[in-house]
Amino acid sequence: AFRQYMRSSATRISSFRIFSSSFSSERTASLFLVKNIFSLLLSLLSIFFSLSYPLKPSQISLISMFTIGIPAFFLSQVPNKDLIHGHFISNILLKALPAGLTDAFVVGSLVIFSEAFNVSSVDISTASTILLGIVGFMILYQISKPMNKYKWGIMIGCVIALFFSMIFLRNLFGITSMSIRCIMLFVMFSIVTEPVFRFLTWFIGWLSDALNRFLDTLSPAARVVFMRRYWWCMPVKEIAASMGMKESAVKMSLARTREKLRDYLEGEG
Repeated sequence: AFRQYMRSSATRISSFRIFSSSFSSERTASLFLVKNIFSLLLSLLSIFFSLSYPLKPSQISLISMFTIGIPAFFLSQVPNKDLIHGHFISNILLKALPAGLTDAFVVGSLVIFSEAFNVSSVDISTASTILLGIVGFMILYQISKPMNKYKWGIMIGCVIALFFSMIFLRNLFGITSMSIRCIMLFVMFSIVTEPVFRFLTWFIGWLSDALNRFLDTLSPAARVVFMRRYWWCMPVKEIAASMGMKESAVKMSLARTREKLRDYLEGEG
């Protein structure tokens, strides 16, 4: 019963068209979701590939403070009269996924390469912290558009504060000098970060548009069945009961929709 209540509540929340007099709540939520996506993916990489987790709690707090917490607070004071269109959960996921995936890719790759080049874990912690800062400011810039003097002031102030903390409070946050090998790896992945982030932003946007166009081609019943199964993760039995269908009919509908989706994506290229 509790699971059904939470699912129905999430459905209602995601369907709202929210009017806000401040900085869009979905943009702020996207900032916080980036860290969760990154932490989850990097934890899975560490578990499956037996890698040491590269960041200390103090370093995560440092990055979160200047790329999420402080910017979100000041940006929440910006007047905004735009409506939030579509599904709230979908919107924040689409905004947060590129940065979260970029974080996991560059930091995970850095850790793997450090094992091959025998770079110390202490050096990698510092390099990973700076890389996360770079991606953090990329997503902050992305969701703050259109920029104005106030938003530029927030971003520049946070960048300066981050570098100040890394230089003058380095012992507090575990920031150390890096070896030549680590610096070379850091420079390489710093260069890679921007194109990876740009590609993932484009790809996720393209995939989202393609899926939305595909859903528009389905009948209302098939669309509801597909969304409840693969978006809300409802069991087939619950879908059948809620829609007055047989389980076999639900399974057949899902199979046909999957086949149509495969053909549609192949046609999209």
